[in-house]
Amino acid sequence: MHLLSDSEIERHAYCVAQSGYTLLDQQISQDDIAVYRSASEKALAARLRRNPSSNPACAIDCLYTWDARVLRILENKNLTRLARVLMKREIKLFNLTAQIALPEGEYGTDKSKLDYEADGDFWHRDFPPGESDAPLNYLWCFTCLIDVGPENGATWLVPGTNRRQHYLSEPEHNVPGTFPSAIQIESKAGDVLVIDPTMWHEMGHNYTNDPRWILFLGYCAKGLRSQRNHWQISGDCLRQDFGETAHALFHPTDGHDDGTNNGPLCLPDDWQVTLE
Repeated sequence: MHLLSDSEIERHAYCVAQSGYTLLDQQISQDDIAVYRSASEKALAARLRRNPSSNPACAIDCLYTWDARVLRILENKNLTRLARVLMKREIKLFNLTAQIALPEGEYGTDKSKLDYEADGDFWHRDFPPGESDAPLNYLWCFTCLIDVGPENGATWLVPGTNRRQHYLSEPEHNVPGTFPSAIQIESKAGDVLVIDPTMWHEMGHNYTNDPRWILFLGYCAKGLRSQRNHWQISGDCLRQDFGETAHALFHPTDGHDDGTNNGPLCLPDDWQVTLE
């Protein structure tokens, strides 16, 4: 991984602030791609055993429980530096998730099994946009574990919709042609797509015969609610091997009530959650 200069980080931050996204080339090694992919495959196999009717758009939280080596992504200094520049305060882990798009052909034409609206479109903002001069509260990083393009479900974005427009009403989304300026981001294995989650975005369709594998790393500002209580879920066994960065991102130093019970979790059968 090439360590970006401060001026390069600033340029990427400017792109996120103005357009809502940026793309960082080749941020992880082939060895780490193999580790993250293997952990995702194990988690997906367990998910499908427990719930054979799983949606083709699978998100499996707390991927570090399937292989502690997944925590290596937290040591990426380019991502943490970019997050701190955009948030202008201390950050913590929002979630670390395997995002898998199974081949839609396996589900035939039964659209009731697809987690999309309006025949496949599912435009959304994860949070409403803030004021234009306010620091970000959240930042999403999508690490591609395979080459991603239109054929296997590359992410669609509407650039600039992270900035609040007081004089314009929100469009009726999830209808064809809602966003004529939407673009689909192609990337190579090892690239990281970084987005402001307040912009309009959606995942694409996977028309291939193979799953699309992405590792999602979400940051949020300390004082805000994480999607999971990662300190409790990580457990004593995993925490004893934390590095300084992982400890800082996991530790609930702000005393906030993070989302331990935020929906069901797919954890290894022998995993012990430490409640404190």
